[in-house]
Amino acid sequence: MKVIFLDIDGVLNSAKHIHELWDKKESGEISVDTYWKINDLPYEGTLLPLQKIVQKTGAIIVLSSTWRFSHGKINQLNQIFEDYGFQIADTTDDGVWDSWLVDMGFDFNKCYSKHTNKHGEKYTTDRGAEIMLWLHNHPDVESFVILDDDIADIKPYYTEEHIQTDFYGEALNMECA
Repeated sequence: MKVIFLDIDGVLNSAKHIHELWDKKESGEISVDTYWKINDLPYEGTLLPLQKIVQKTGAIIVLSSTWRFSHGKINQLNQIFEDYGFQIADTTDDGVWDSWLVDMGFDFNKCYSKHTNKHGEKYTTDRGAEIMLWLHNHPDVESFVILDDDIADIKPYYTEEHIQTDFYGEALNMECA
């Protein structure tokens, strides 16, 4: 199985596109309501490169974005993705216990985000750790890529398996694909 770990903000939407939509709202090309409904959604300029990657590799999509916490957002994404021939297959979990990371040979002190619950148990919400846990639970993965614009909490875990996009630029484009 091949997997794409997908972030949304900065990968399938961008500040550049949001500003373009704002200008359309200001000029009256689109309504204020329309602007607020679509301003953070994926758009064709980012969806076509993702479609190319999925078609060429046959990879499934695992959502690693914070959008995974909203069933409404996941449904909205899947409605958009359907037109491009793919869907979200799964999501990463929220948080990884330090004891599991230590068992995997990872030093908890290297985590980007460290937390302690009310019982004194340590955990991290690093997306790299969440991806590591997902991969551990799915040993049939033969290859994967991480598409994300913000890699500070991914780099300690994966240095070569990610493609960094630019939220303030074009986000995912054909060159990245």
